[in-house]
Amino acid sequence: MIALYALVFTGGFTITAAGIWALCSLAPYLGLVDAPEGRKTHTRSTPVVGGLAILLGTTLAMLAATVLKDHTAALVSVALQHLGYFVGAALLIIIGAVDDRKPIPARYKLVIQLAACAIAVIADHTVVGDVDVNFGSFKLSLGPMVIPFTILVMVTITNAINMIDGIDGLAGGVTFVGFLIMAKALMTAGFPTAPYVIALLSAVAAFLVFNFPLLTNRPAKVFLGDSGSLICGFTLADLAIDLSSMPNRVFKPSTALWFFFIPVADTTWLYIRRTWVARAPYAAGRDHIHHLLMERYSARAVAWILVIASGLMAGGAYLAERRHVLSVVMIGLWILAFLVYGALTWRPWARAWKNGPVHREIMARKAASDA
Repeated sequence: MIALYALVFTGGFTITAAGIWALCSLAPYLGLVDAPEGRKTHTRSTPVVGGLAILLGTTLAMLAATVLKDHTAALVSVALQHLGYFVGAALLIIIGAVDDRKPIPARYKLVIQLAACAIAVIADHTVVGDVDVNFGSFKLSLGPMVIPFTILVMVTITNAINMIDGIDGLAGGVTFVGFLIMAKALMTAGFPTAPYVIALLSAVAAFLVFNFPLLTNRPAKVFLGDSGSLICGFTLADLAIDLSSMPNRVFKPSTALWFFFIPVADTTWLYIRRTWVARAPYAAGRDHIHHLLMERYSARAVAWILVIASGLMAGGAYLAERRHVLSVVMIGLWILAFLVYGALTWRPWARAWKNGPVHREIMARKAASDA
């Protein structure tokens, strides 16, 4: 199996890197270039083809590995079991690519995300598993609400990764950390899904070579684009739910919660606050966690801080499960961390919101109506 893992990783990395080079040359002709304007922080036009390159690298690496190692039947079997995921992923890639060419209103993108997640959950029977929390004779269970709850979880994670894709390396780095822990768990358990996750891991690693701010004053050569951030979040969510569900559980749902704590906490608190303050949850603004931290640190430092923090949380949760820490403890700590996050970011968020364009527009409309 080690030889297969090595082949998949090498193939995924090489093909993705070559794909980035080729697609960057084609990006201007395809209209897939992000120009520096408005709220954007980059200073030069940058291709938004990272997601397409990751898709290309992952797909071709898996095809090559399964053919060379004679695992074609296994690949077909896995693909048939996850048709809903592939249909949902195709929807997100299409809507993301369209949005990369010409921005689409956030509420319309959210409808497509809901549709993609619903297809994956219902068609593949991918639902959040038993969280293994008991209080005496009472066992926590979602019952008939498991399907809508799973769809909500998938949409939240998908949208969260999409929304934190605001500085070089952040969305890709958080996704890489999630795939890394999943790949480790799958390899330890010897599950047949391991080569696919390793292919994803290698493709994202190749992308980060061109995108992550490894050196000072080194701007990204390529962005994920909406197609990339949406598919990364969607895949991360689908795998986390699938691999934490019985009968093929690789880790517990209480562990998977920590794989994407930062983007999920940021997005959830953002929706709550924007809805409470201005009834504008989908408004654009510079009030995400990376924007708040950039008031004190450089964008490069913020990317490193948040990716390392995400890695420590994900890795710590996985090690805690291996040390048999109870699920109720892990969930309790997650809720506590979520509340602490909300308390610590309230004042910086309020300051950023009041100085933002949406608040100024609302106040201008109010002043005009009062005149």
